[in-house]
Amino acid sequence: MMYSEIRALVIDDKPFSRTMTVRVLRAMGIRKIAEAVDGAAGLESYASLWPHVVICEPEMRPVDGMVFLQTLNAERKHLVRVAPVIFLSAEANESLVAQASQLGAAGFLRKPISASSLQRHVDKALTQHGDIYGQTMQPTDMAAQAMTSAQPHR
Repeated sequence: MMYSEIRALVIDDKPFSRTMTVRVLRAMGIRKIAEAVDGAAGLESYASLWPHVVICEPEMRPVDGMVFLQTLNAERKHLVRVAPVIFLSAEANESLVAQASQLGAAGFLRKPISASSLQRHVDKALTQHGDIYGQTMQPTDMAAQAMTSAQPHR
């Protein structure tokens, strides 16, 4: 699977943070990106987009990212698979990271994020967890895309 084929969902209540995450994903080559302002809107977007990966802020109001992931897990019996969820937070304390891990989060990054760390987490999530279709990204795909995205655009 190539980055250009990936559908991503970014859930964050802070517009600047959401915009920056989308920019990083676009720089990776991901073109199909939906955005949501909280977990409730994220669930609606998830149902219409069926993303390969979700990038989510764990602490939002009124519905946070933890509730978003709990809801996906509760609906697991009705879904073929649940897309890997990577949490991004400025407040990455031990209890929050532990809770995310217990819920089955594919990763946890501390804001502000770097492009390389987000790309590594997305690659790892799609390689290890696969997406909702059971497809995994192959290391050869990642290497080829890394070389392509590193070349200047003309």
